[in-house]
Amino acid sequence: MITPAQQHWQNVMAQRAGRANEGVDHAARTAHEEVLYRLRLAQARLKGVQARSAKADIKKALLPDFSGWIEGTLEADGGQQDEVIATLIDGIFRLRCVLVRMRSVTTSSCRITLAVLLPQC
Repeated sequence: MITPAQQHWQNVMAQRAGRANEGVDHAARTAHEEVLYRLRLAQARLKGVQARSAKADIKKALLPDFSGWIEGTLEADGGQQDEVIATLIDGIFRLRCVLVRMRSVTTSSCRITLAVLLPQC
């Protein structure tokens, strides 16, 4: 779990990365690389787990760690493709499918989870 300060830092760095048009901001690039690294670590952790229910639990625990980056990228509204966002959105929908198959949550509670993770949508 990340601290509120780390979440804010992710948010600000994602906004800067989204606004950088001409020159590449070194701090924003480093922030993006850090988030990509954490994403790769999370993916490696998931790769070692076979049970879908266990993967769903891990994803539920990991997704809030990236909420600062998601919010910052959406607030920047730069229109640029972001690999972190694309991977996380894919993970959210896969998580939803697994949870619905397991019948541990309903579709409406998944929408609530998405609204918490992505409040701008």
